[in-house]
Amino acid sequence: MAVRLKDVADRAGVSVSAVSNILSGYSKSRIKPETQERVRQVALEMGYRPSAVARALVRRQTDTLGVVLPPTSQAPLRDPFFSAVLEGVLQAATTRGRDTMVFTAHPTSSTQERLGKLCDGRCDGLIVLYQPSENDILTELLNLSVPFVLTSDWREDPRLFCVDVEHHESMRAMTEYLIGLGHRRLALLSSNIGYYVGPRIAGYQEALTRQGIPADPRFLISDLIPWDPSTVLRAVAALMMLPIDQRPTALLCTNDSLAAIVISALSRVGLRVPEDISVTGFNDDSSAVRQHPSLTTIAQPYETIGGCAIDLVQTQLDDPATPPQRLRLPTKLVIRESTAPAK
Repeated sequence: MAVRLKDVADRAGVSVSAVSNILSGYSKSRIKPETQERVRQVALEMGYRPSAVARALVRRQTDTLGVVLPPTSQAPLRDPFFSAVLEGVLQAATTRGRDTMVFTAHPTSSTQERLGKLCDGRCDGLIVLYQPSENDILTELLNLSVPFVLTSDWREDPRLFCVDVEHHESMRAMTEYLIGLGHRRLALLSSNIGYYVGPRIAGYQEALTRQGIPADPRFLISDLIPWDPSTVLRAVAALMMLPIDQRPTALLCTNDSLAAIVISALSRVGLRVPEDISVTGFNDDSSAVRQHPSLTTIAQPYETIGGCAIDLVQTQLDDPATPPQRLRLPTKLVIRESTAPAK
């Protein structure tokens, strides 16, 4: 049977309120030091442990964070990227002794109501794993009196706390790595959605400019539909139909899922990776290692992203007047089997 405050109070010969104040650290100066020490010793001997609810009431914190996923229409849990970010946040929360509540967003009145309830004493703050728009839940988030942090947002919005990676620099580094392997005809393939698309394309273009490689407009394909592989198959086929001395020798993809489809498309037209052409991805999600050949990619520090997001929530809890911060974390180039020197 659990030891109650009353049990400790009875044995120590003091009131329940005195025990509560002493053990919570909010004891008043009129309680004698020797009484405080006696109460702590009795609580220790009896094995008293305050309940989570009691600790939350005293500290005004629940040690619980809400994690907001994209709308279900985006199938977030089937997307290796969102799964990896979510896992990183959950791992970081466990390391920091935090509990989590996962919430799926959708721009409806019921969602706004549920979001309000979630923040009504149930959690200390929110970590949003995607880039919400003004007509999605961003306005609602800004109106809540609960701190929140975005983990996927490239906007320079002065109202927002955000943790992200260096998309531009990372893609520039990947492009320069391929150039270092002797590739001079490099194509970039990208989906037509995603906050990261612009910075990653810019990084690719900067690397070409730095190395004095003319940009070929045929080699920048940024209108692919991620949930329609046929658009990728057509794009790859069009590139491979170019004369052999004009076709690209390396294909950079803006995420690992797209790279997997590209490798499959190349196989359909009889080309081997990396013997005939190199392919790279971005994210280093779970599919990168399972892919055959294993994928050269950019690794995002998912657990570090989660940890920084949690720390930014705590920063706001400690000082609500803290101005918004934007953290850009470095990534890592991971070289595997899908790249080789240009032929």
